[in-house]
Amino acid sequence: MVDAQRARSASALVRIAGFAEAVASELGQARGLARDVILELMRTGARQGEAHPYLAGVYAPFTAILREGQEQGEVRGDLDATFLAEVVVGALNGSVTSWLADPDYPLEERLHQTAAFLTEAIEPRSTPGAAPARPSPGKEKKA
Repeated sequence: MVDAQRARSASALVRIAGFAEAVASELGQARGLARDVILELMRTGARQGEAHPYLAGVYAPFTAILREGQEQGEVRGDLDATFLAEVVVGALNGSVTSWLADPDYPLEERLHQTAAFLTEAIEPRSTPGAAPARPSPGKEKKA
């Protein structure tokens, strides 16, 4: 799904929101089956001390979308695209995780709300002279 959004000729904000909308739609169509499949993937794919495999493959395309958005002036430039991708994926994953823990969790509604919040959070800042992009935590250059 993220690759389909990456290939779209739309702004980064539209593509990020489009991903959340697609997830909401897909999971909403087959809630029970989708929930069971995701839970099984989480049970069988996780290794202690490592990022979950299904998350690791998602960060790179989101980073690319956000970096492109920064280059086009569509995404705030005061934070590194990698950090913003981690925030976006983390927020979307948080909604899915809440639904996995509680099948009655309003997943579609929360994904729509999360997409709206994220697009606002990653919009460029209107403050003149905004600081240049900061590196992700732990990636600062040592003096």
